[in-house]
Amino acid sequence: MKTVLLDFNGEVGKKSHLYPACAGHRLHNETNDNGKRTANFALGRDSAVTGTWYQHKDIHKVTWRSPDNKIYKQTDRAHIGDRSHCTNVCDVRSVRGA
Repeated sequence: MKTVLLDFNGEVGKKSHLYPACAGHRLHNETNDNGKRTANFALGRDSAVTGTWYQHKDIHKVTWRSPDNKIYKQTDRAHIGDRSHCTNVCDVRSVRGA
């Protein structure tokens, strides 16, 4: 099983055409350019963005927070290299305070 951890700084929004690679539990409404690259990377390799599969509170989806606590981002992603191994993933979430 291949696992790829990425930091594309991509914000993957809640667009339906991205659903084969990204499930519905995303933080952002809009997709930026790096988010499109993240989704295309996953779609092109028949992989999945596992950080979007599991329902969590928004605070457990956030991977970056601005110093003034006004801007939150969900940018770091974990990909499973082959969809046949997706059932091996139990949960993916962010943990505050590195």
